[in-house]
Amino acid sequence: MAEWDAERQQWVTGPPAHPPGAAAPPPGGARARPALLAAAAVALCAALAGGGWLLLHRGSGDGPATTTLSDGPAAPAVSSAAGSAPTRPDPVPAQPAPTPAQPAATPTPTADPTPPFSLVRDPAGFTLAVPQGWQRSGEGKSVLYKSADGARLVQVITMAERTPYAAVAATDADLAKNTVRYPGYRRIRLEETAGGAELEYSYDSAEYGTRRAVDHALTAFDGTVYALLVAGPPDDWPALQHVHRTVLGSFCVADHCPATGG
Repeated sequence: MAEWDAERQQWVTGPPAHPPGAAAPPPGGARARPALLAAAAVALCAALAGGGWLLLHRGSGDGPATTTLSDGPAAPAVSSAAGSAPTRPDPVPAQPAPTPAQPAATPTPTADPTPPFSLVRDPAGFTLAVPQGWQRSGEGKSVLYKSADGARLVQVITMAERTPYAAVAATDADLAKNTVRYPGYRRIRLEETAGGAELEYSYDSAEYGTRRAVDHALTAFDGTVYALLVAGPPDDWPALQHVHRTVLGSFCVADHCPATGG
């Protein structure tokens, strides 16, 4: 009976090369199959061993182990909070440069239109402060202190009326009817004030042009009514009001003046 001899790779006749009952190996690469299976088994063991080491190693960090299944390349691992890089802040929009503060305008100094004052003890028995350089003159019951050009004056008049308001009301009536000496007379106000009464008026002077005046009447300690008048050009009125306040604040009669009154 012919039989295939695997070692000689031919059909032979005679007694069989393998013991009875043993299966004959298939033709072709039957002998190589066991070697291939062995190699595959080795590779599988190596892969399992490497994967186990990787899992053990990834689980040993500070943070929890993360396993990612993907068909493509592995994504980069997320760093733990302890090792994370600082987050870059969003860019701050550029702010416009501040406008430099403008220096405050320096007020232009103006010359004081009134000179310093001098406290004068007048021969008529009263004391008052008048601008330095103003010259005294007397006219009946009145005393005048005038500037060098005569355009500005302080006048103190002893009045016959018994009340301050009666005194300035009488003056208003006299000026209004004396149109030759006081042409264009205009009363601005006539009123009672604290400590007396006041008449403010204006008129046209042939020598000095338009004049403005304020006449304040008061009662002295001896019962005498005095009128304290200041007059001058309307353009000088703020300065003349200052002169008027100074005269009123300093006026006193005889023994009723302070010890420093002159």
